[in-house]
Amino acid sequence: MFLKFEPWKKMLKEAWKSSGLIVGSSEGNYYISGGWWIVKILKDGMNNKEKAAMIELIGEFPEEETIFNARKGCGNQYEICSLEQLIEIMDRNYSQRYRKTKIIYQMEDKFERVYQEDTSQRCMYMNNIIADLIDVNSIDVMEETPPEGPYGIPEANILFWENNIMKIIAYGVRVEEETEEKNVLELLENVELPGIEM
Repeated sequence: MFLKFEPWKKMLKEAWKSSGLIVGSSEGNYYISGGWWIVKILKDGMNNKEKAAMIELIGEFPEEETIFNARKGCGNQYEICSLEQLIEIMDRNYSQRYRKTKIIYQMEDKFERVYQEDTSQRCMYMNNIIADLIDVNSIDVMEETPPEGPYGIPEANILFWENNIMKIIAYGVRVEEETEEKNVLELLENVELPGIEM
């Protein structure tokens, strides 16, 4: 996985303690969602440490073509239909190239990283934990290719990264019109912002 272990484990635990950690299984892949992010990974693509971090929270992985929501204090609740929704979201055509910029904006107690689309200069805010999470140094160089991305969809606040064993999408922060946060984005879109790697 090209996800740094400690931030990944923290994201899993935060989802499990709040709205729930959704985990599905289909065609040799696991689908894992924490609400604002989704991971698709080959079942053989996770190492034992990564699997153990999940088992600690969810107890077991789902059977093929099933999905459940694991939440603290509630056990695993099997669901209907949402597996197809996760598959559809992961299979969209994410084709617009974005870059991670050096700009971080504070919204209350959270820090949001600005990502900018290469041609239109459209900007979006993304929880900065994603910037810490994506890590080329975390891959198994014998089995994995370096991650590609981020890519997005026109007029949607979604970013996408992938390699040969996994994909991750993350939803950006939605901002209301005529707010300070929206005004800052519009100002930034007038400038080609310097990018930084992954």
